[in-house]
Amino acid sequence: MSITACSSTSAPTPHAAGIPPALHAQLRRGLEQSSSDFERRVFADAIKRGGITQKQYDQAFAMYRKCVSTAGVEEVYQRMPSGIYRVISNSAETASQIKTAEKIVRSCADGSTMRIEAVYRMQLFNPTGEKDLLKLAVQCLIKEKVVTPGYTAEQLRRELRRIGSEPAENEADRVRTGKAVECLYNFGFAV
Repeated sequence: MSITACSSTSAPTPHAAGIPPALHAQLRRGLEQSSSDFERRVFADAIKRGGITQKQYDQAFAMYRKCVSTAGVEEVYQRMPSGIYRVISNSAETASQIKTAEKIVRSCADGSTMRIEAVYRMQLFNPTGEKDLLKLAVQCLIKEKVVTPGYTAEQLRRELRRIGSEPAENEADRVRTGKAVECLYNFGFAV
């Protein structure tokens, strides 16, 4: 004999075994905030399978890339070793062109990469939802031997602040090269 009970609260949505709760919450939020059928399909599938696939991310980026190109913004991209694309530059030069390009980029990202890339990046580098991204970036920099053990998030914060205010030959250069750029970009810091 089984006993069932009724409740006014909804049961948690089933999801793939082993997916960290913070990542599952972001996948659910992505589904709820989706602004396109494509995003809804990606997030619904990701909830079932336990994450966004590289193929789904690549499809989102291809949609974004086509949209900005069609709108007249030429961008240069670098595919990072993680599979995530980094925008290196775009064709906007004047203040007016930059403002227009920013609107186009925002509009094109909504429904393609905006939410998908954010959650995919979390899935790859921060699935538990650690709030201190500087700390995670420092761990990566130490692991990649860009900095020595004992280097702190505060030291990185100071180096990042110095980067736009000093010539390229300062000690902050180490966070502008190779593995350092990759570590920082993975956690949302552009250098």
